[in-house]
Amino acid sequence: DCVEGQLGPLVGVLSAMKWIINNKKNYKWIATFPCDSPFFDIKIINEFKKCTNSTKNLLYFINSNNQRHNIFGLWSVELCEILEKDIKNNNYRKVEKWADKIGVKTIEVSNEKFDKFLNINTQKEYEIAKKNIDKLKDD
Repeated sequence: DCVEGQLGPLVGVLSAMKWIINNKKNYKWIATFPCDSPFFDIKIINEFKKCTNSTKNLLYFINSNNQRHNIFGLWSVELCEILEKDIKNNNYRKVEKWADKIGVKTIEVSNEKFDKFLNINTQKEYEIAKKNIDKLKDD
């Protein structure tokens, strides 16, 4: 991470942006996906690609089943300076709070059988995930 300490996912996003800038890459966007969401539909990558043509919005998150998923994100590298300032000077740590401050556009995804953006962090969520595997078999 480009900022010392265990400061959470915002610093990871900032580190990716700074890597792009410091290495003079011509990338305009980065995408983030949590590693603890095994069911997400990769079709959202096409939705993210469509958003990269936008000049209005600089931050996108997935919204499914009336829940915003803050780590399934598309982040414009143009946010780098603002993000760095807010982390270092304003002590922002939570993705949700920072996104609300900046303004985030959501991409609506409907999941009829179950929420494919479920994060597995607890025993209860693990049990839900096991039930969801059976629902996938029906596809």
